[in-house]
Amino acid sequence: MNDIPVTVNILDRNYKLKVAPGDEAFILSAAEKINAQITAYKKNYAYQDYQDLLAMVAIAKTTQLTKLEQVTSGSEETLRKRLESLERILDKARSDELQV
Repeated sequence: MNDIPVTVNILDRNYKLKVAPGDEAFILSAAEKINAQITAYKKNYAYQDYQDLLAMVAIAKTTQLTKLEQVTSGSEETLRKRLESLERILDKARSDELQV
């Protein structure tokens, strides 16, 4: 894999990463979102320590990811059931055609 170097800045610190070429924009966007959420927490809460702010962002983002995974999992199960139902209908239709 030909990873490319990317530098992101979070809380005025640079982090050098190697990422897949297609992931560069996602990584940069993620860093922007982290910094924006840190700024919002800093304004709205008494947290001033960078570690506390990063922990709050980690909790918020992980909660969002967990909710999304749960919704996606439910959607996958619903889709799987619908596909199985369609397969049964198709199998019956094929069977009926063979009997005619």
